[in-house]
Parts: sequence; C-alpha cells; structure tokens
Amino acid sequence: MQNYKKNSTKMFYRIFFKKMSVPIAYSLIAIFIYYFFFTLSYYYVSQQFSVQNFYERLKDENSFDSKW
Repeated sequence: MQNYKKNSTKMFYRIFFKKMSVPIAYSLIAIFIYYFFFTLSYYYVSQQFSVQNFYERLKDENSFDSKW
C-alpha cells in the first residue's frame, strides 16, 4: 500500500507539472513584460515631465532639446 501511494504521488506531480508548466511560464513572461514595459516607462515619463526637470532644461542652454 505504501509503495502504491508513493507511485501515485509521483504520477500526480508528473502530470501536474506537465500541465502547469505552460501557464506558469506564460505568467512569468507576463510579469516580466509588465514590470519592464509599464513600470520603467512610467518612471521615464515621470522623470521627463517633472517640474524640477523642466526648470533644469530651461537653465541648460546646451541641452539636447534646445538644439532642435
């Protein structure tokens, strides 16, 4: 009985990980994309449009934006 229970537990984990590997992989990829796309782009935009950055650009005559 103990040996049968051991084998059935192994089979359960084998089937579980085969079926769950794709959804777990998709979830990890989605978390990765969410973090790098939304979080970092929000950080970049908030830095670009901050009030302090606006006044620093006005002071800087040789900035990249003033050359255009």
